Amino acid sequence: MNARNCDPPANGRSCLALFRMIISIALLSFLWMIFFNIVAQILDKEEIRRSIEMAFIKGDLIEDPYSPQDLRRGVNQFNDCLILQATLLDQRSILVDGISATVLADEAPCLRLHEFVRSHSVDPQRLYSYPRYLWGARALTAFWLRVASLGSLRVAVEAAVYVLLVCSLILAVFSLRTRRSMSTDQGLFNYSVAVYSGVYLAFSSLQYFAPNIGHGFSELVIALFLAAQLLRGQRRKLSVRVLDLSLFGAWTAYFDLLTGPLVVGIVLTGILAIFQNDEDTTWSTPRRMWVHMGIFALAFSAVMFAQQIAAYLVLGGAPLKDFWIHLAIRLQLHHVLGLSVPPLWQTASNMASYGPADVVRSIWDSMPMLTFGSRPLAIAVTVVSVALIVSGIILASRAKAPSIRPQLTSVLMLLPIVPAWYLVFINHTVVHSFGAVRMMCMPITLSAIVFILGFHAFLGNEEK
Repeated sequence: MNARNCDPPANGRSCLALFRMIISIALLSFLWMIFFNIVAQILDKEEIRRSIEMAFIKGDLIEDPYSPQDLRRGVNQFNDCLILQATLLDQRSILVDGISATVLADEAPCLRLHEFVRSHSVDPQRLYSYPRYLWGARALTAFWLRVASLGSLRVAVEAAVYVLLVCSLILAVFSLRTRRSMSTDQGLFNYSVAVYSGVYLAFSSLQYFAPNIGHGFSELVIALFLAAQLLRGQRRKLSVRVLDLSLFGAWTAYFDLLTGPLVVGIVLTGILAIFQNDEDTTWSTPRRMWVHMGIFALAFSAVMFAQQIAAYLVLGGAPLKDFWIHLAIRLQLHHVLGLSVPPLWQTASNMASYGPADVVRSIWDSMPMLTFGSRPLAIAVTVVSVALIVSGIILASRAKAPSIRPQLTSVLMLLPIVPAWYLVFINHTVVHSFGAVRMMCMPITLSAIVFILGFHAFLGNEEK
């Protein structure tokens, strides 16, 4: 595939081939996802039910969906209990169960789950088909619970995330220390991996997130991608990058519940692309960054849209309408468009009207979750991050190093992505700030990279 100058009309075929490759990988991944969902739903449910019942007995689950003082369960159990409901409930149709999840419509999902596993019966009026997401965590959880406990699953996911991040950090730093002759871009690539890994280990208090199976698998996919890119190396053919990014986007969509993994994936992809080198292209640094992010986003979107089309073909138009209404609520467009919100979703938080000040306040209130509950440390991290950005820009400007400008400009273009996401998905940000705040690790990472670029340029200028 010749992608050296993918600019229609001269190389329209190359662009089309690139697009087809991304979509093909995404759709093949989607078929595997549906297959996993179907296999998980035809498993014997009795072992799964007993594992969930034992989780309540041992205290790994409680009826309260929020347990901020007990880190074994993570801050938020709401999605966990919905996922566990979906492992047990079905609609007696293999295809429907593969496309959609069945849950109990209620604002107390853990309480309803506990009642169900004890009584073996459920109120049919509460059954709700939930095809907006692919529910990838449901399939893996169902497989695991047939042979081990929920507590061990949380520990396994948490350990895997930590091990991958620690290994990425060690390998990146070790390479920097042992390969003195490496190129500037290779060195900066390793620095970016080390900074990203280090920030997540230092400031993203992973015990709040990884033990929660609603988010843990997404964290695992991100950590796997980071480690894989480090092992792949800084220089690779574009076709290899397309494969990696397409798989990353597709499988992020499988485990995503329209939360942070999409944004984290986009920014992480952009960070790595700035310092990577696609051997068979002559793209500028900003262009390579946007192309790589676009590949990830396209694969992610292809899987999500394939899910909605499949749900429409199997279940009719109602699920598709629910998807768009739900999305409109998160974007707070239901007020602007005057949409009719189903009674089930007419909660106080969904029907409230929020502004930018509410977004800033909610994220600021949740910032200590990144710093192990310490408000002073959260303030210090914020101040230091701003100082790093300003210092990096000043150092780069004084160095007058033209070679560093495309990379610095690209990093600065990534900085507004997380704040912009917060403001666009305004309802989601305010209501779920305890989870959305973990994305602040991306601006913290970027601030450190800005300083590294500026300092690197300044040192190069001094040596001259």
